[in-house]
Amino acid sequence: MEIYNKYIKHPHKSKIAFIKTLSGVISKTIFYVEFKDLKTGMYLDKGNRLNELYKFKHFVESEGDITKIQRFYKYYTFIKVIKDDNNPGIEGETMIFYFGRQILLNIRKYPLKYTENIFNLKSNLLQRFPDFSESKFSSKKMVLKDNSLNIESFVNIPVLDLEAIERKKNRRKKLEYIQKKTNLKDNLLSILEKKDDNEIKVEEIINLVKK
Repeated sequence: MEIYNKYIKHPHKSKIAFIKTLSGVISKTIFYVEFKDLKTGMYLDKGNRLNELYKFKHFVESEGDITKIQRFYKYYTFIKVIKDDNNPGIEGETMIFYFGRQILLNIRKYPLKYTENIFNLKSNLLQRFPDFSESKFSSKKMVLKDNSLNIESFVNIPVLDLEAIERKKNRRKKLEYIQKKTNLKDNLLSILEKKDDNEIKVEEIINLVKK
């Protein structure tokens, strides 16, 4: 199922209807992470490690690989696109829509309208950032319900496992130490690193040397 947000180009006007499902609106805490090797990404947390880093940003260098971290709250739900002048080809389509606090407050203020009224989505750029403060529910009603939809199964954000990264880094150091001390083949590191076990077995190394 497609994400509606990729069709939103600011300024934007459209009419959407929120679909009532058993999962409703779900929230996700998402972290934007920059690494020393210049890689970047949006991730979910594992074991509360990213959240702890965010709280103590001035200690972020102590993690070694991470140079910058930001936290965002995103809310996900299903919608039907009723009217979109810029994208008429998607009118009538059921899509996933994620949004921030401005739209969430509107939903919380009018909980009955969320399940009964069409929503006028309006955005502008305010200091280069999207602003949805002019979005509001209309008086036109449209009730949509589908209990077969589950938003959780469509939110595909990778989980960043810092402990796994740490284990991989320690494994690399261990392999480099073994290679340095034993003058083994140059390709030993790449061969062993492809293996899933964290433990490096003596028999494994002997077999590689013999090849």
